[in-house]
Amino acid sequence: MVLSVWVSHWQTTRWGGSHFGGGGAVFVVSENGDLAVYVDAAQAAADLEAIDVEDGEYPFAYRVDGAVLAILTEGELVVLDLTGEVDAAGLDAAIKAHLRQVTSTDPSAASPLDFAEVWLHREWVSRASSWPRWLSRRRARGTRPPTREQLAAPAGQPRPQLVHAGRLRELVGEVLAALPLGAVTVTESVVHGEASVHLAPRTEGAVDVLIRHTLMGVDVFVADSAPMEISAPNNVNYGPPERPWDDEVHDILRAVSQGLVLVGVDDAGQICKVQMPDDRLGVEGHPHSTLQTRRAPAWR
Repeated sequence: MVLSVWVSHWQTTRWGGSHFGGGGAVFVVSENGDLAVYVDAAQAAADLEAIDVEDGEYPFAYRVDGAVLAILTEGELVVLDLTGEVDAAGLDAAIKAHLRQVTSTDPSAASPLDFAEVWLHREWVSRASSWPRWLSRRRARGTRPPTREQLAAPAGQPRPQLVHAGRLRELVGEVLAALPLGAVTVTESVVHGEASVHLAPRTEGAVDVLIRHTLMGVDVFVADSAPMEISAPNNVNYGPPERPWDDEVHDILRAVSQGLVLVGVDDAGQICKVQMPDDRLGVEGHPHSTLQTRRAPAWR
């Protein structure tokens, strides 16, 4: 399940919620050791300010099972994503440090899940009791505090879901590992805040690949084609099945490197079509003249 969050008015409207999915209570530790507990990563992202995140005010964040979270920003948006690491001891230490400082906290809340349940129940009661009568509590806070089931971490291994440069390097490395040394030149760059990875093959006639990426997705250009747009954590741009973004990017790189991609070029030399082997991924524009289709050579 996904624990990635993109909090904005557009995203809330587009997806019918404030996050893509997943769940589990989230613990955020400030640089001075203060602790805050949230129902899930979406609530945490909505509460944190991007400028504070960029200033390093929140060095640690954990899911209730100890999965480590990265707190990231993209513009004014705050994003929480799994790092792939688990540090249950670090979470326990943060809770114990808080309990030593705040004597009013229930000492029986020993486990992170117990602690989150006590914290959020008290917070809900406190806010509900102080809410103005004219404002519907049902709309503002719901009819009851979060359940233990909502606060528990989803099953499965914690795995990053958004587009990180490190994961892109892994995908590129997996593809290049099957090729002769020097078959492809890889260049990473950042221009005007936009990160990209360019793979230029040495094989004559083979096509290159340019990947431009943000946290929320990638645009993949095969040669000079229009981009194949892939959203993260799951690609919704090509219909079901909505596959993980890294699976989609890996399939494109593998197909291009193995010479399995069909490229359509018009008489002006413009690439107007890129077709993957299973027809799921690809892009097709409007040629200015007759379209000539060829299979791009493999990278060697």
